Amino acid sequence: MLTEQGRIVADLRVYALDTCLLLNVDTRSKEKLIEALSRFIVADDVEMEDLSETQTTLALQGPLFVPGVGSSRYFRPPGKMFSAL
Repeated sequence: MLTEQGRIVADLRVYALDTCLLLNVDTRSKEKLIEALSRFIVADDVEMEDLSETQTTLALQGPLFVPGVGSSRYFRPPGKMFSAL
C-alpha cells in the first residue's frame, strides 16, 4: 500500500475470502497500515479486526524446504529449531 505521495506504507498480501478480505502484513507495519486504511473507511458497514493475537504466517522457502509439509513429510532446519512439522 502506498501513500498519496507514493511512499510505502506496508507490503501486504490480500486474500479475498467469501465474507471478508484478509490482509497479511508484517507486524512492524501493522499500526501504520491500520491508520492509513482508517482514513479511507467512509461506510458504516466496514469493520477492521486485528487478528494478530490468534493468527500467524509461517513461510518455508529455500533449498531445505520439503514440498508437502503438513502431510507425512518432515522439515528439519539447521539448529533444530523445530523437531517436526
